Amino acid sequence: MPTSGFEAFGYKQLLFEPVFGGGQFSAVSLLLIAQLGPVPVLIRTAVITVGRITFVIRQLGPNRTQKA
Repeated sequence: MPTSGFEAFGYKQLLFEPVFGGGQFSAVSLLLIAQLGPVPVLIRTAVITVGRITFVIRQLGPNRTQKA
């Protein structure tokens, strides 16, 4: 059965790799937590995550026509 999984993975990588693939966030996460505290960093990363999910849903969500 053909699926859109390969295409969806590719779109996810466009948003994921620039931040997490290069390790930039991993490199500075401990410094951010030490400077700002864990709760503010958690809130900011949660807001970024929700924003990205919202963007992807709007771009690839239910209004997108499915290929059969």
